[in-house]
Amino acid sequence: MTFLLVNRVRETCISPGTGTAVLAGAALGYQTFSAGVGANNTTYYVIADQSGANWEVGYGTVGALGTTLARTTVLSSSNGGSLVNFTSGTQDVWVDYPANKAVFQDSTGTVSVPVLLTTSTTSTTPNLSFNASNTGFAVGASVSGSYLQSMLQNKSGTAGASTNYVLSNDLGTDSTYYGEFGMNSSVFSASTPSDFFSINNGIYFSGHDGDVIVGSGNGYKHYFAWGTTGQSAHVINASGALGFSTNLGTTPALSGTTGYGTAGQVPVSAGSTGAVSWSSTPTLTGTNFTGVPISTAISGLGTGVASALAIAIGSAGAPVTFNGALGTPSSGTLTNATGLPVSTGISGLGTGVATALAVSVGSAGSFVTNGGALGTPSSGVATNLTGTASGLSIGGNAATATTAATANALNTANTYQSVAYYATGLGAIGQINMSYGSASTWYNAGWRNDGSSFYLLLSSVQTTQSAAISASFNALRPFTVNLSTGGLSFDGTGVGSSFGGALSATSFIGAGTGLTGTAASLSIGGNAANVTGTVAIGNGGTGATTAATARTNLGATTVGSNFFTLANPTAITFPRINADNTVSALDAATFRTAIGAGTSSTTGTVTSVATGTGLTGGTITTSGTISVSTTYSQYAKAFARWNGIGGVTIAASYNISSITRFATAAYTVTFTTPFPDANYSGAGIGVDSQGPVTTWASPTASNCVVSTIIPNVSLSEGPYTSIVFFR
Repeated sequence: MTFLLVNRVRETCISPGTGTAVLAGAALGYQTFSAGVGANNTTYYVIADQSGANWEVGYGTVGALGTTLARTTVLSSSNGGSLVNFTSGTQDVWVDYPANKAVFQDSTGTVSVPVLLTTSTTSTTPNLSFNASNTGFAVGASVSGSYLQSMLQNKSGTAGASTNYVLSNDLGTDSTYYGEFGMNSSVFSASTPSDFFSINNGIYFSGHDGDVIVGSGNGYKHYFAWGTTGQSAHVINASGALGFSTNLGTTPALSGTTGYGTAGQVPVSAGSTGAVSWSSTPTLTGTNFTGVPISTAISGLGTGVASALAIAIGSAGAPVTFNGALGTPSSGTLTNATGLPVSTGISGLGTGVATALAVSVGSAGSFVTNGGALGTPSSGVATNLTGTASGLSIGGNAATATTAATANALNTANTYQSVAYYATGLGAIGQINMSYGSASTWYNAGWRNDGSSFYLLLSSVQTTQSAAISASFNALRPFTVNLSTGGLSFDGTGVGSSFGGALSATSFIGAGTGLTGTAASLSIGGNAANVTGTVAIGNGGTGATTAATARTNLGATTVGSNFFTLANPTAITFPRINADNTVSALDAATFRTAIGAGTSSTTGTVTSVATGTGLTGGTITTSGTISVSTTYSQYAKAFARWNGIGGVTIAASYNISSITRFATAAYTVTFTTPFPDANYSGAGIGVDSQGPVTTWASPTASNCVVSTIIPNVSLSEGPYTSIVFFR
């Protein structure tokens, strides 16, 4: 709905009473309301008797069909500003510009703006003490429960566009001595603004060539609101005190009374996510402070630290500086010191340690370093020594240890080497190790006797001979003999053993092997050649000894079990599940009877099709067709009857999905199945006390507009409105 003022719109009507005027056509040289203002739009109107004294000026609405004008609001009339009852004769109706809606400039140059007409606004003289002769523009109004507005809007959404109120003085030009209050467009700056006055959607107050003063000059508070709800603000009161996050009271006097802090406090920032507050003990973060008293301004110091910091460097009790003199401390613990005399500066050393530390390495009485010469110790116990000393004693068993033998001559052509160590009594283990390899690939094998078992041990591949000799032998033990029982175990930690010939065995033992009995009657996992008993479902069995129980255990229903046992047919059959869960196999005839299907053995030819049945076509043969049509124009394709007073109540309908009232006595009828086009016909009737008739217009394939109207009177709604459509 749009308000429009249009030139040269004038029609006539006949005695509309106090209701809607039914427009009868344009006067000579004028246009109709439908053509000028348009359906459903609003405008100012005048209606007056052609031969009488009655007249009315108001605000009206053109009907949905463009043939009526509702007299919505009366602005003035011959009936004292109320609706005029036009009971006889012909009236002229035209678009006009009412005087009490006009904006004009009088002979003194004053521009008068009428107050907008609302139900809660009364035009008044402004209650201001300014001299009227000094007032260029003044408007007053009483707006109950709302606010009086004066609006200025720049509707351009372009860069550089803004809306501004500008004030100037006697020195003002187009670029100097002025102040402005404005708002930028949403795209004022295409990129980063050149200044803060150029921010998109920015609202600003600025002064040019003059000071800007903001605040209260007669003892009132000045608020700086922030946040998203308007309930948070900082305040400057009449004394000039600053209050952070002040209160919002029930009256102006009770608002802005908190947040001022106390004497001596300083503002403390909460960063970009919080409001500023007052603090008596702020936390200072910086790199260059002066005048800060150590004894009172710095917190967190340990006991005595503040006192020590107040003593001059080099004096007793002062902190020691880097590379400064240590003085004579009464006690302490050194962790990284140089220049200490071994004999007197280190405490806690064992007997003779200080003396040994003073002897040069490699000299008699000095400490032996890692990888250094052992010298000739007078005594000791060796646990891991190599070399060629013929008299070496290892663990007190000199006779049982010999030197390592190297047999390079075995495979000198391939540079293979074999090194063997023979030892007994090494702790609780007797072991022989053998290394084998060349270049960067070396393996080590060994025979070990640990007092309980005899093993063949293998190590992982190594890159050097020395690494192979010292490698761990716990990875692989493919061969083990129990020294107590003589039992032989293969592949204790390997990946499987392979036997090239036949394996002969008289019996099999061992828990977990799954092998029991003798070679002649081998039993695997407790099951001989023929499995007896039951096998659990989890192990691949059925848990049953009979087929019926097995089906039940596997989850078969009664119907499923009966399908399972259904006998193979000798011809085409159809399965039937009976009410008692049995299953039958039926031949075709029995199956048709069971499902209620009929049969016929009669043959013949259809020779004619009755008129009006919707069937068309020629003689029907076994290969012919019968066409069914529903497009006969003699049938109604849609109809409806409804009560249209103030709404729509459908009493009966066919092929109509909805009826919607969109204006007085005007309805949109929507079809369930649309017509193929808009070339259908419709007829209707409506009944009330004055006998209205139904008209329809604006047809489309899916809907049309229906109105009920008393001819030459007005639109009217009745309880019995009917319409029918043909195609």
